[in-house]
Amino acid sequence: MKYFRRDSKVDTYFFRNVSIEIIYWGRRCKIFNMKGIPATLGGHVLVQQQYVADTFVQRWQARQRAILNAKPTIYQQDYLIYQMLQLTGILTEPIFNIIPAADVGAVRAMVRMIAGVEDYARINAHYSRRHYFPSLDGAHAKRCCLHCFCNRGVRMLDSEWHAVFDCPLHVAARSRFRLASGVTLSSASPSAPVDLVRCICSFHNHKRNLEHFSRFVLNIRSTRRHHFRQLTTNGPSGRAKVAKRIAFRMWRDALQLQFYGSILP
Repeated sequence: MKYFRRDSKVDTYFFRNVSIEIIYWGRRCKIFNMKGIPATLGGHVLVQQQYVADTFVQRWQARQRAILNAKPTIYQQDYLIYQMLQLTGILTEPIFNIIPAADVGAVRAMVRMIAGVEDYARINAHYSRRHYFPSLDGAHAKRCCLHCFCNRGVRMLDSEWHAVFDCPLHVAARSRFRLASGVTLSSASPSAPVDLVRCICSFHNHKRNLEHFSRFVLNIRSTRRHHFRQLTTNGPSGRAKVAKRIAFRMWRDALQLQFYGSILP
């Protein structure tokens, strides 16, 4: 007596090329005839666990290919990951294979920095601070580091690699990181995105250095937030200082434009 037969081919990992057969009740004991299961699956590894791992790798690689095809610019969030993939190629493992022993806030700050969602002007162009400084909407200051701009009169791109390697605002944080980890952060002057990418790649399998680096990134974020709060005050080191620097820069740019324009044919 032929009881039941069904062939199911669903486009998922577990059910791909898996046929379910129940033929001739009582004569055939092999109900599940599975094909396509990974050959490396063995021991105490469950099929569900292998499926979850393979699904993660597949989606992670699809995300990497999407970033490489998009080619984000320096003003977009995925730019750091794009530079990392340019250096390492398509990854089959996560960026960090180990869990650092730092607290959750430090690890989250590090992940946000690499993902490009932290508060840096290369991405948000100081949009949240234009309520206090309307002049920041101009091209002369909207992407620059406010500490270097207000204290040194230098326009530097406010970026993750500038904060990690160059900005004088984070000298103390860099010293604490060097004393704790024994690693000296060195780069070309000025630093480039590839310097930060190489630094991250050198730490991603080193639990101790990754722990100290995540705390270092958290210190950078705390210092930046304190500095931004100070700039929004009404004291001499607050809004007046930023307004004077922006006005002076606009005047100097206009003067240079007028001078160079006068000698053009």
